[in-house]
Amino acid sequence: MKAKSKKTLAFILAMIMGTSGLSSCSNKNNINKETYEDVLTQYLNYFENKSVRYYDDFDRLFYITNLDVKEAIENSETKQECDYQYDGNYLNVFDKIIENSKNEMANTEYEYLFCGDEANIDEEKLKLKDAFLNALKNALYKWDHSCVGDKNDDYHVATTLSITFDSFGPETELARYLSDENKIILHISYIESYCIKNELDLQEILTWIIEHEFNHLRQHPCSCKINKGQAYTFTKGSYQDIGAMLIESSAESAIYLEDGNISSSDKIFTSYTYGKARYYESCLMLINLFQENSGTEEYYEAIFNTDLKALYNYFGAETEDEIYNFYELLFSVDVLSEEQTFDEKDLVGLSYNVNFFNYILKEMVEYTNRNKDFSLEQNIVMLNLVQNVIVNLPGNNKYVYENNDVKKMINELIESSYQYTVFLSQNYNVSIEEINDLQQNNNLTKEFIDYLNKSGINNGSKKVKDLLNRFSNLENIWYALGPVDYNGYNSFIEESGISYTK
Repeated sequence: MKAKSKKTLAFILAMIMGTSGLSSCSNKNNINKETYEDVLTQYLNYFENKSVRYYDDFDRLFYITNLDVKEAIENSETKQECDYQYDGNYLNVFDKIIENSKNEMANTEYEYLFCGDEANIDEEKLKLKDAFLNALKNALYKWDHSCVGDKNDDYHVATTLSITFDSFGPETELARYLSDENKIILHISYIESYCIKNELDLQEILTWIIEHEFNHLRQHPCSCKINKGQAYTFTKGSYQDIGAMLIESSAESAIYLEDGNISSSDKIFTSYTYGKARYYESCLMLINLFQENSGTEEYYEAIFNTDLKALYNYFGAETEDEIYNFYELLFSVDVLSEEQTFDEKDLVGLSYNVNFFNYILKEMVEYTNRNKDFSLEQNIVMLNLVQNVIVNLPGNNKYVYENNDVKKMINELIESSYQYTVFLSQNYNVSIEEINDLQQNNNLTKEFIDYLNKSGINNGSKKVKDLLNRFSNLENIWYALGPVDYNGYNSFIEESGISYTK
């Protein structure tokens, strides 16, 4: 670590050494089990209760109430099973979609796409027809062979799906899925212009678009589930539906990540649309790294099985308070990813950094307690990684010299970092000074983050590989999170020029 970085870290810890931890107990080896459990609960409660609430100009709790959360919890208990039996032949579904679409497009200029007679079709029309039909088959094949979730439910919805073409869609919109009508609209003029402008293959782009819109279809329960009483909505808050970012980002990211390994895809992160939404989605998935069910498959199963309870569990939200905190995070990223129509970025400000950080630290405390083989060095590397991700979140550079809540935000980050350091001291029976020294002289953090930033191009050491084996999903989500400066947290604190105050 550079001398300047060491000085910065020492300065940060020196500012808060006078701040006591949550318990006077020295370490878990010197106290009985009951006392240690009490100490553990104190830290879990501390990080859970540090979240920032959002209030409007009238001092009203913004966006979501406790009643909304209770309704969401009730909705999560209504999951039903689909009665439809998929026959295992995706080409039968292809034929059904073509039949539905033919009826929709009768007597339009695009009727030829769904008819068998090609005698009077010119070369350009034939090219579009071949590209579309092949794209639809390719998307259905992938759906059938590599997608997770309840295929009976998915294909039940698909049997009534239609695909239509529109020459006059919004200029920046390639396609849209209308859930109320179970219809995909392809804005073909803009799609063709997009391909020409970017020198892209029409069939490949149509496949990608249809996959994305299929994923929106999969986010909705089938008619028999609805008829049995299943309710599916993230929740309707006081002002707006919550979860628009997650709905859009998961429909896109599933194209690359649903099989659990982005390296197996011929797409790379620079090919993504919805880049900002995907970034925040990956921040949420960072929380799951410290869950027992860490991975992408469980996430997409929850999304595409329309299983709210499984989604809450995936992010470690089981109690009412935890689900409330989860929706707080969803609200903040909805606002900041610009997927919502309202403009409340000033309300959220930088407080979402604090919420993310404390949510993750709570999960790290629980993970540390469950996994006795999680070494102090590994723990510090993951703490450093999370700190660097948090200060790399969009908006920090913009607000550093302009926004009035920067001082409070930095104080909160430093205070939470220190409390977690005290927890480490008690859990591993080492002094704060020893942890400080390990942080200052920890080359593994740089090596680990460099490995992630370079997508594994360099050969990682055994310690790097051990961390990757422990947190196997990290490489997948890093495509949206990285690159990250391994010393970003210390630099951010130092460059802000703000001293920690109680």
